[in-house]
Amino acid sequence: MFVFNTAKQYNKYYTGEEKSTYSLKFPNIIFQNKVILSKLLKNLRKQDKIKILDFGCGNGRHLYFLLKKVQKLQNKKAVEIICYEISVTGLKTCQSILIKNNFKIISNQKTSDTYKTKKGYCLTKLKKGNIVVKLIHGYEYDNVRNLTNLIGKVDITLCLFGVLSHIHKNRKDYLLLFKNITTQYIFISVPSGNTYKEEQICYKVIRNQQELYPGIEVLKEGDIFVCKNINDKNRVSYYYHIYTKERLKKELEEAGLLNNEIGIICTKKLAPLTRNQILGIYDYIKAKIYSKILPDKCFDKAGFIYSVSKVSKT
Repeated sequence: MFVFNTAKQYNKYYTGEEKSTYSLKFPNIIFQNKVILSKLLKNLRKQDKIKILDFGCGNGRHLYFLLKKVQKLQNKKAVEIICYEISVTGLKTCQSILIKNNFKIISNQKTSDTYKTKKGYCLTKLKKGNIVVKLIHGYEYDNVRNLTNLIGKVDITLCLFGVLSHIHKNRKDYLLLFKNITTQYIFISVPSGNTYKEEQICYKVIRNQQELYPGIEVLKEGDIFVCKNINDKNRVSYYYHIYTKERLKKELEEAGLLNNEIGIICTKKLAPLTRNQILGIYDYIKAKIYSKILPDKCFDKAGFIYSVSKVSKT
């Protein structure tokens, strides 16, 4: 069985907070994400309470943007943001972001072992005015039933920047979790055909030869493993699933998510788009055009694709 300790790999990536290899490579979120997040929050403007889950929040790449948006809402609105992450280093950076923005820690605890998993959850709660942020340190192969009760109902679930693609065995369980706890929208972004092209070619060859080697674990279409240097001393290795529009649509529908908008979130690699705002806006316009006029197979040439699922209230 292929096993990578993804939390350990990303702990290396996030070390150094604002000066970490990850932060320097991806200093901002891409323009398309800002547009979609702003639209989803605008749709909730009439609610007195808003609750958002950022699943796989990393080092707070989307948290900072969310904070700026929700702080502009009317004072009467109570806002809760739940940040779930398996990298303790990433969560420490999130906490640092919050404290620098004048949030105060109001509780810091480890939950009880309710479901006999032999491990609880580290949960830190911070507050500023009408905004509460909960930081949850979870586990790579987590018990979805635990998370259902721990997180509760949310208005919006975010699973962005390829987080879903790091889940190897039970992506459907997590999509079902999102469906069961979300009352309004689920926003997901995943890598597509223009991401890690060399690795895709390599693992396509391996898949074609697997029948010659009985007993080895079968790699499904889209599965790759990535190994790369992040600095002179460290390298990271992790599993990634590369999506087509058809595979994403199929997984969503198998989880009972039927009302989905699927589009191209970027046509280029992510890193340059997070470092150059003008390039990001240009690619956003290009992605919008591609999403509307190109045949479905052209989605495979995108860097990342996205889905926004409207959750049925039935």
